[in-house]
Amino acid sequence: MLKQIGLLLFICVALCSCEPKGSKKEFEAVKKLFNQNKNEEGIVLTEQTTKLYPEDTASVEAAKLAAETCLKDSKTCGDREEIFLKFIIKRSSSEQDQIKSLKRLCEIYYDKGLYSQVVVEMSRLLSKQEFQDGRLEIRLKLARTNFYIKNFYQAQTELKKYLTEAKTEEEKFSGYQLQADIQAADKKYADAMKTYKYIFDNFKELYLKNQIYMNEVLLMEDQKQLDQAIGFLENLKPQIENHDFIQAKIERLKERKALLPGASGLKR
Repeated sequence: MLKQIGLLLFICVALCSCEPKGSKKEFEAVKKLFNQNKNEEGIVLTEQTTKLYPEDTASVEAAKLAAETCLKDSKTCGDREEIFLKFIIKRSSSEQDQIKSLKRLCEIYYDKGLYSQVVVEMSRLLSKQEFQDGRLEIRLKLARTNFYIKNFYQAQTELKKYLTEAKTEEEKFSGYQLQADIQAADKKYADAMKTYKYIFDNFKELYLKNQIYMNEVLLMEDQKQLDQAIGFLENLKPQIENHDFIQAKIERLKERKALLPGASGLKR
């Protein structure tokens, strides 16, 4: 209790000693506290400053320092980093400040699984003309986020934009891989199989390295196309180094087939 009273008194003194609105007194006080590793005091003072002087450029600078401190010291800050980031996005006249804060806010929401909020903030981020560094990555992440919340139409829309902008083989491969996932989840199995074939034909090395063939097998299993899955793996086996893994999967498929209603045992 005494500690809280002391902290409030300190803040009152610091605020009362500030120069008129438009000065850098508040920012300097916050900066000094953070330099002294008095993070809790600095964060509380920043909160008070942004409330008292929301339009002051010094408040934006204080909020930027507080947000950076929260990133390093999440234990002290809790969820207050989000508050400072939103303040910067709303109040800073610098589009680069807004972009940096939006990117970090997207990361926070993404890590928390708050995908509906991620979609909103990523869309705002992509609307910034100066946002170029990491733009393609965010475009793909936005498509994937829409996929997570089963907004398949919007996921495909964003993915189409991504594939138009993608340049390297790895970038295109990632896009088509997600496209197949979306199609499969949307129960467009024939389209998904066509996409897998396209990946194999155009990005064979990445297809094999990332074991995309297992996604195809799972899709066939879901449709109870066990003979097709077995034949697919048998044909693919010579191109895969880990033959034992593939053979084990083939045997499991044969065992599953034998357990299906009407099965009379494995063919020899």
